[in-house]
Amino acid sequence: MSIIKPSTAFKAGANWASGDVRSYMKDQVAIFVDAVADVNDNDFEQTRWLYVKSKSVFYVINLASTAADDGDLVLHDNIGRRYEKQIVA
Repeated sequence: MSIIKPSTAFKAGANWASGDVRSYMKDQVAIFVDAVADVNDNDFEQTRWLYVKSKSVFYVINLASTAADDGDLVLHDNIGRRYEKQIVA
């Protein structure tokens, strides 16, 4: 999977490991969080992508998934939406 990082998605000097990143990929919002606990404790209604700083990993929503939250490959937000880990080579 290729990740496109348009310059318009960043404040000056920000990067994907920065709390300043707020990127919009068409109508799919990507948001930065610090830890897995932040995913579990929040409702990310409009969010399709998550970047979890403590894991340095992107997660993408999968509304069809029934996988359990294992804290690594699958994370659930506080109303049960499932986000799956994206392995980027």
